Amino acid sequence: MQHHARPGAIFFDLADTLGYLWVAKHQRFLFLVETAGLAVPSQEVGMAGTLAFLRTLAQEEPGPADGSLGWRGSLASYGAGLKAMGFNSSAALARDLGEVARHLPFTIVPDPAAGRLLGHLKASGFRLGVISNHRGTLKENLAELGLLDHLDVALDSHLIGCRKPDPEIFRMACRAVDVQPDEAVHVGDEPASDVIGARNAGLFSVLIDPLSIFKYTCYADARIESLAQLEEVLPL
Repeated sequence: MQHHARPGAIFFDLADTLGYLWVAKHQRFLFLVETAGLAVPSQEVGMAGTLAFLRTLAQEEPGPADGSLGWRGSLASYGAGLKAMGFNSSAALARDLGEVARHLPFTIVPDPAAGRLLGHLKASGFRLGVISNHRGTLKENLAELGLLDHLDVALDSHLIGCRKPDPEIFRMACRAVDVQPDEAVHVGDEPASDVIGARNAGLFSVLIDPLSIFKYTCYADARIESLAQLEEVLPL
């Protein structure tokens, strides 16, 4: 664990941290499976598919890639989940899930704890921000979620030309609110872009990992199951 000063700023990812596409990230695969009309024979089978989906998704390079559907997931992660659930022709079914995902409205919902947490942190004197590999609509999406007014900075990778895990985007956020990297915390759900990027920039990194998928493979400074637990792990 790196040494860190008492934080003056806390930065968040948006996707699957402050807000979710349709449902929480760990529920999304089964949501798509059920929306596609596929039967899940048991809770155990459903969990196996969910874990395979999330583990595959986390291993992929952040950003646009062949088969990537952005927040929706990827054909590779869908295929891994379907295979773990025992479906034959998982590649073909993955394409079917991809079509379902593409045609669902792009509806972002806030984490239940997000507004209260940001309001409390702001009132406690923290500078707050969002650092997101986004598509040019970050501020609009944050405003729709009722979260923008809590923030001092919102960095949209599409607009600034720099993406996580590049340490520079984290340093840009620090400069924007006049704190040093060792005085800042970053909270996100992806080991590759959030944890590695933040740590390489010198920030204290918090990983949201509700199913403990990354228990032995990730080097986050702290790990939480939900956003509501954040204040329990801040280096105060």
